Amino acid sequence: MPFDDSLRDLAAEALTAFEQATAVREPAAVERALALAHTWYAQLPAEHPGQRAIAAHLASVLYLLRAEQGGGTEAPADLDRALDHAELAVRLRGRAGEHDPRLPTLARFLAQTTQVRRARLRATGDLSELGAAIEAARSAVRHPATPRPEQAHLLATLCGLLTDRYLLTGAPADLDEAVRAGRDAVAAADPGSASYPVACNNLAVALRNRSERRGDRADLAAAVVHARDGAAAAPDGYLRAACLGTLGGALVRQYEDQGDPRALDESVAAGRAALDALGVPVPAAPDPDDTVAEPPVGGAAHAVPVLVNLALALRCRHERTGDRGDLAACVAAARTALRLSAPRDTDHPACLDQLANALQLRAQLTGDAGDVDEAVDAGRKALRRCPPDHPVRGILLNNHARALRLRFEREGDTADLNEAISAIRHGLTTVSPGDAGYVVCHVQLCGLVLLRNRLAADPVDLDTAVAAAAEAVTAAAPGDPHRAMYLNALGIAHQERFAERLDPADIEEAVRAARQAADATPRDHPLYAVCRENLGNSLLTRWAWRLQYGAAGEPGPGSGEAPVRTAEDLADLDDAIAAHRAALDAAEGVADRALCLANLGSSLRWRYEHTGLARDAHEAEALLREAVRATPESSHVYGQHLFALAQLLNARREHTGGRDGDDAEALALWRRAARLPGAAAAERIAAATAWGGLAAELGDWAQAVDGMAAAVDLLPLLAWRGLDRTQRERLLADCAGLAQNAAATALAASRPEQAVELLERGRSVLWAQLLEQNTELDALRTAAPALAARLDRVRAALDGPDSAGVSALLLAGAAAVPGPAGRPRPAWLERHDAAGHRTGPAQEWEELVTEIRSLPGFEHFLRRPPLRELRSALPGPVVLVNVSALRCDALIVTRDAVRAVPLPGLTADDAHARVDQFLTVLGEADRAVGAAGRAVRLLRERTLRDILEWLWEAVTAPVLEALRLTSPVAPDGPWPRLWWCPTGPLTLLPLHAAGRPADPGADRPGPGDSVLDRVISSYTPTLRSLAQAPARAHSARGGTGLLAVAVAEAPGLPVLHGVRQEAETVTRLFPGRFPRLLDGPQATRDAVRAGLAGHAWAHIACHGSQDLSAPSRAGLHLHDGVLTLTELATARRAGPGELVYLSACETAMGGAGVPDEAITLAHAVQFTGYRQVVATLWSVEDAVALRAAEDFYSRMARSSGPGPACAAEALHHAVRALRAHMPHAPGRWAAHIHVGA
Repeated sequence: MPFDDSLRDLAAEALTAFEQATAVREPAAVERALALAHTWYAQLPAEHPGQRAIAAHLASVLYLLRAEQGGGTEAPADLDRALDHAELAVRLRGRAGEHDPRLPTLARFLAQTTQVRRARLRATGDLSELGAAIEAARSAVRHPATPRPEQAHLLATLCGLLTDRYLLTGAPADLDEAVRAGRDAVAAADPGSASYPVACNNLAVALRNRSERRGDRADLAAAVVHARDGAAAAPDGYLRAACLGTLGGALVRQYEDQGDPRALDESVAAGRAALDALGVPVPAAPDPDDTVAEPPVGGAAHAVPVLVNLALALRCRHERTGDRGDLAACVAAARTALRLSAPRDTDHPACLDQLANALQLRAQLTGDAGDVDEAVDAGRKALRRCPPDHPVRGILLNNHARALRLRFEREGDTADLNEAISAIRHGLTTVSPGDAGYVVCHVQLCGLVLLRNRLAADPVDLDTAVAAAAEAVTAAAPGDPHRAMYLNALGIAHQERFAERLDPADIEEAVRAARQAADATPRDHPLYAVCRENLGNSLLTRWAWRLQYGAAGEPGPGSGEAPVRTAEDLADLDDAIAAHRAALDAAEGVADRALCLANLGSSLRWRYEHTGLARDAHEAEALLREAVRATPESSHVYGQHLFALAQLLNARREHTGGRDGDDAEALALWRRAARLPGAAAAERIAAATAWGGLAAELGDWAQAVDGMAAAVDLLPLLAWRGLDRTQRERLLADCAGLAQNAAATALAASRPEQAVELLERGRSVLWAQLLEQNTELDALRTAAPALAARLDRVRAALDGPDSAGVSALLLAGAAAVPGPAGRPRPAWLERHDAAGHRTGPAQEWEELVTEIRSLPGFEHFLRRPPLRELRSALPGPVVLVNVSALRCDALIVTRDAVRAVPLPGLTADDAHARVDQFLTVLGEADRAVGAAGRAVRLLRERTLRDILEWLWEAVTAPVLEALRLTSPVAPDGPWPRLWWCPTGPLTLLPLHAAGRPADPGADRPGPGDSVLDRVISSYTPTLRSLAQAPARAHSARGGTGLLAVAVAEAPGLPVLHGVRQEAETVTRLFPGRFPRLLDGPQATRDAVRAGLAGHAWAHIACHGSQDLSAPSRAGLHLHDGVLTLTELATARRAGPGELVYLSACETAMGGAGVPDEAITLAHAVQFTGYRQVVATLWSVEDAVALRAAEDFYSRMARSSGPGPACAAEALHHAVRALRAHMPHAPGRWAAHIHVGA
């Protein structure tokens, strides 16, 4: 049917209305054009599919325009109508014939489909819309009838669509196809055509993104070239703005890669020119109403990517020059971009990220907490909008972690620090070498774990920090402008690891990296102050090290020698002060300046102490006071500043007598530092100890007790459950003697009961934690079964292998878990993750305990019982022997009172010297063989006789006299009981065997002057462990039988010929206990652990060993390996057990570094639920061990009952029998002890 005039007139009217509507974009014009398009379509006959396709196309464009204009509830329907009409137009054009010159090409109609799909994607977030748009564009490009100009436009569109999908999904194949399509578009477009700038712009965007993903500088350089070409070819308006915005983004990335400041200036200029071309005002200051403004629709949204790139360029220029005007403009640009961006836009996460970064910078300068909170919130929103596997997610996670770190540093909330570490660890799983964010994520991880190490002292964090920073330095591209930052991080990591381990290689590497970083930062560089600060800290640390040990690691001047004064000796210190001055001069921002003030003040204080220059003291005081004023009390470094100022005041007091009030102010400063909840436990303990120590020096014993008690109460926080056991031991070793000194101050203040309480709180910290974990939960299960179940689950996790064990497996070469793209994760990262396996359960344990204590009736759940409660549950008198450099005393604790007995004949120095001598002789005796061995064993006996006599005179005789136990017990008389609770070095010595030796010619010991002749002795590590020992006989839940273990042949150790006879003696004498024998191959680690859990009695005869420097490595040598102390301690019994006899060497010997933690095999068994343990303090010959065991069990079998007194008495008399047989060889008869109730 041919067209008539009316249809032609209608078509012309519809086309004119369409052109007017798209030009003016007014709602009335759009409605009129839509009505005409529908009328035209309806009147067109079916045999004119080409004309109907045009009408449907017009309607699609107009519906899309109306959806963008109106928004609201009608927009989704309009988008549906736009898509329906676009697809209808494609179908109709296909039926019209491919070569009709009167009609637009099929490609033109397919292009409209892609536009509608993109709009629907923005509105719904449905990626299928984008996929359909890409397929439509591909179809149009492949269509053979598409003319070259249209093909160029379609290729450019396809390039843009593929880049958009890459930005949403991170699929690298899309990016490669986008670059190919963009290059084809540029090649196909006439440089004078409208398609050419579009093609150049879209190709530049794709190349820039690919360069960020792969680190390819050629892609980035090509992006700059194509963006410039597009900007030069584009007419004024949106297209030119888009090209200029892309150019600005490519230039700022080029600056980040190469460090050329000219690229920054050009980037800023390009961004501002782009905004001008769009008619969008250049943001200059934050809009006070920006939080309530609604994001507009329409053309202004095209400004979003321009604003994001401009914000980035302004931020980088501010970081380089310090220009605060650039920072203000950066914040304003980021806020404007966010306001103009729809939440589903691909640029929305970038808007949030740029705003978060800008606010972080401003907060560092102003200290504004609101900026920090907003930055954290913006970072979280950006991550929610970014796909989980997108390559840019690593950058977002890094930036978010930085904001959390900033807030932690300001407010001290460890939840922020933990969230930051979790974020950055997740970031590392999303990046590979060459990806955007790979290097910065490693640097960020370094800084975060160092912060955590300062609080929790986990050594794995130190190794992680060094490895992460080293990886950042290695992975950085040549010419990376941020290389100084990576080197600075590496230097800090080495410096802090040196402070922990004192490995000279670490401090030398720290100084080397710090110098390289400082040399790479000119005076106008934003990292200048930071790098000078770290250089100063490294030099100061090396100076202090060399002061003590010399350049070659040899010990330097001892205490009391003349101070160092030569220029050579002070070279590092003087250089450190110069570096700190330079840092302070360049520092900007409240927090950074406060740190520089404190560090310069501290280095000047060091020089004052070693030169006596008053001007150094005066300047240091002014600097440190300003640092304290400038630092929020919630900051984790506030306590360090207080401590440093107190050190200076105390140093001045010691040098010159000080000014009036110096001592009082130093006390007050240390007291404040000790009470800061956000400071590291080690720092708080140091402050509290200094507080108590100075008060004691001034004779203020009441305040001295307060300070020392505060330090003692922080020990559980220092050795918290989130650390592996070895590290907890090391931290407690650093505080060795603290509880004894605290008790000594209490005694000086005439507070004996408080002295006992301090010893209880400050010793056996690890066993107290284990006691809490082993607490029965029956009452809690009744009151709150869900909480009890959660606590059980967490307890099981904490009882599992320490991270140290996992780390050891990894170090031994276990396969690493694959990382991104199948890459094996490095071993250091595996060790870091393994160490973190305890952190979560430890934190959850603390949170659960706090929640349980809020329940009615559970207010005292897992709290240490008060002393009066412990005293009432004691089975007899307990003697705590307190060894302190301040004074030495015995504290006799009974159910009725605490009595202090001064021990003037005992000094801490003498006790340590005796123990050192004894351990040396024991070690030599164990190693020597043949004639040399016999000679060393004779020396051992002579040394031990001297020690026993000294113990009698200095310790036990005064105690027994105070208890009125002044004469030997009659042969048939009742034997009194006494429990020894030694402290410090005395934990390694046999107090129960103290006494005067037998006369040289006598074949029997003299009567009376010996503990063995006056009392039955037992040992206990704490009052709590003794009072809470099961007061009833073994229950059915705990098992009733007897376990006998005999391992005569352990791998790599001498044969023990008597162990089977010991086991046979036990099983023969106690047939009614249904003995179970594990002999040889049957005595595996698992079998013995299971046997201990299910039997009330056990006799274990095998080799035992102890490592004095790492006591948790102690163990029983069984058929398949060593059953370690840690494995024994975490074995859980179904109920209480009665007695374990450890017929093995060194089972009652603890660690020399942590003697007050009672880390022995005997106590490990006791803390699992056994009431009594028989063990040995040192190695015992096989024949002596057999004789002692046979005598013990024979007496037990003859006794009237199987109670605890029976076991202690049986061992007592067995030892006396051994002594009678060989009185001059205490090394053979004094080793066996009884532990428990």
